Amino acid sequence: MALSKEEREAIAAAKDGMKATGGEGEPLVQGQVIQGGEMDKTSGGAKVTVACNLPHGVRLRVFKMVKIRELVMGGGSREVETAEPYGAEVLIQGIATEVGKLSRAPIVAGYALTYGVDKDLWDAWLKDNKDSAMVRNHCIMAYEDMNRAQDWAKEHAKVLTGLEPLELENDPRRPRPASNLVGGVTTATEDARNT
Repeated sequence: MALSKEEREAIAAAKDGMKATGGEGEPLVQGQVIQGGEMDKTSGGAKVTVACNLPHGVRLRVFKMVKIRELVMGGGSREVETAEPYGAEVLIQGIATEVGKLSRAPIVAGYALTYGVDKDLWDAWLKDNKDSAMVRNHCIMAYEDMNRAQDWAKEHAKVLTGLEPLELENDPRRPRPASNLVGGVTTATEDARNT
C-alpha cells in the first residue's frame, strides 16, 4: 500500500525533527505530555513510535499500588491498596479527524502514528495492559524503529476496532431485518398482493 503525498511529508517532517502542521497551523502531536511526573527524568532516553487505530486515541499513563487507610462503617479504619497515577501521561493520537481538516498525526494503513513517546513509559504501560482488548486485538503497538511501526500498521490494516461507522451492506453489527420477529411483519403492499 503506497503512502499519500501528505503522509510522506508528515513522516519526513517528523524524521527531520521539524514542526509539521495539520489543519489550521496546529502542530503535529508527537507524544504530547499531558501531565509530567517522575518518569519525565528518563525522557531523554529511547523513544518509540506508537501505531493506534482507535478513533479517539489513548492516554498512556501508569499507576503504582500504594497502601492507604480507609474508614469503615462503625468506626475505625483498615489498610487497603489503591492505584495512584505515577509519572507522565502522554496522548497517543487516534485516526479520527474533523471534517475538512488534515489529521494531526500521519495515518498509515488506518493507524495514526505518534512519534517520540518515551520507551520506558510505553514498556510500563504495556506491562500493565498486556491483557487489554486493545492490545490483544492489535489496535495499538509501538516500535523503536519508525519503519517497523509503519510495516506493522500495513500488516494489520484489516484489523477492526468495532468503532467504525456501520456499513450499509454485510455489516454483522447491523440490526437484523424485522422479518426475524415472531409472527413475521409484512407491509401493506405485501398484504394487498396476497389477497
